[in-house]
Amino acid sequence: MKIFDDIFYKNTSTNAVSRHVLVVTSTFPASDADQIPSFIRDQVVTLKKEYPHLFFSILAPHDFQLHAQSYTKHSHYVEYRFHYAFPRLLEKFSRYGIMPTIKKNPLFFLIVPFFILAEFITLLKLTKKLKPDLIYAHWFIPQGIVAGMVSSLTQTPFVFTSHSSDVSVMHKLPIIGSYLVRYFTNRARAITVVSSRSHKKIRSFFNDSAWKKLHKKIFTVPMGVSMYNTEKHNQTTARQQKNILFIGRLVEKKGIHYLLSAFADVVKKHPESTLTVAGDGPWRTKLQHQVHKLGLSNKQVHFIGYVQGNIKQQVVAAADMCVVPSIITSEGDAEGLPVALLEGLAAGKICIATYESGADDIMKHKVNGFLVPQKNSAALATAIKEAMQLDEKERLALQHRARQLAKQFSWKNIAQQYYTHFFKAL
Repeated sequence: MKIFDDIFYKNTSTNAVSRHVLVVTSTFPASDADQIPSFIRDQVVTLKKEYPHLFFSILAPHDFQLHAQSYTKHSHYVEYRFHYAFPRLLEKFSRYGIMPTIKKNPLFFLIVPFFILAEFITLLKLTKKLKPDLIYAHWFIPQGIVAGMVSSLTQTPFVFTSHSSDVSVMHKLPIIGSYLVRYFTNRARAITVVSSRSHKKIRSFFNDSAWKKLHKKIFTVPMGVSMYNTEKHNQTTARQQKNILFIGRLVEKKGIHYLLSAFADVVKKHPESTLTVAGDGPWRTKLQHQVHKLGLSNKQVHFIGYVQGNIKQQVVAAADMCVVPSIITSEGDAEGLPVALLEGLAAGKICIATYESGADDIMKHKVNGFLVPQKNSAALATAIKEAMQLDEKERLALQHRARQLAKQFSWKNIAQQYYTHFFKAL
C-alpha cells in the first residue's frame, strides 16, 4: 500500500505547524458520481480550505460498485480503501449503510466481523506508517471502537463524531455494550454529536458522577451545509406551492412510507401536486409498490434516484417544499440531524420535518418551518396542505427566516467549531 507523500503533506503555511489527521469512516464517496452521501468529504474539504496546515488521510471501505483504487490522491486529501468480503460483490455496507443493508438481508450480519477486522488491521497499519497526530472516527460503531483500539496500541489520540443512533445500539449488548461505550468515550480526547438527541443517547450510559467528569469534552455540532443562491427563484415563483421534495436514502428510518400515505391524501385536494423522491436504497422497490397500491401515478410521484452536486441544487431549486419525515424504528435506528433538512433551509424552502428527525433542535414550528410528530401521515398531510395555503407574504417571510437559520450551519461556520473542539489543541 502506498503511504504518506512528503510533497502532498508539505505545509505551505508559515503560521502553523502541520498536523496530520487520519479519518476513518464507513461512508465516503470516491467521486462526485458515486451514490454515497458526501457530507464527510464536504467537512474534510472545508477544513482543509480554512486551515491549510491540516492534512487529511481518509480510510473507508471499498464498495463493489465504486471501482475505487486502494490509494488515491485528491487535491484536499488522500484516500485509502480496504476490502472486507469475498466475493467483492458482497461489499455493500458503504452504499446504503450497515444497519439498512443487514435489515434488508440478515445474512449480511455474518460479514460484520470481517468488516470490523479488516478495518482494524488497515487502520492499525496506516497509523503505524503515517504516524498521524490524530485519528478521527465517524460513527461510534464500528469506527469509534476500532479507532479506540488502535489508539490504545499506538498511543495516538482519537476523537469521534456520533451521527445518530450508533451509540444507543450498544444498549442491546448486555454488559459489554455499556462497558465499551463508557471505556472508549472516556478514552476519546473529544466527542461531537450532531443533535441533542444524540447527546442524550451517550448520556444514558453514565451515572451522574461519571457524567460530571465527562460532559465537558462532548459537544453538539451538526454537519454543515453549502449555501447556494435560490433566493431569486423563491421570490419570482408565482405558482402555487405544489412541488414536494424528499431527499435521502430509501431506508426505514427516513419515514418516506408515511410521506407517501400523506401525499395520497394531499392529492385529493390538490391533484396537480407532485412528489419528487431523490435518493436510492434497499426500500426503493417496496416504496414503488406502495405508490401503486395508493393509486398514485408515475406523473405524481417521481423516483429520480440519487442526486449530487449541481443536479441536486437544480432539484432543490425546483421544489416548493422539502419534507423530512424521519422516524425512530422499532430497532432504535434514528436520525441525528439530516443534512437534507439543512439543505432545504439553506435553499429557502418551506421545510416540514418530524420532531424525531432532530429538526426541533433548530426549527421553530411555523416560524422557519413546520414540525410534526413521527409516524403520523395525517399530521404530515395537514402540514403540507397548510403550507400550500400560505399567502405570498407569509411564504416569503417563512422562506427568508429559513435561510437566515441555515446560515448558522454553513460549512465555514461549522468547520470552525470542529476545528476548535478537535484540532486546535494539536
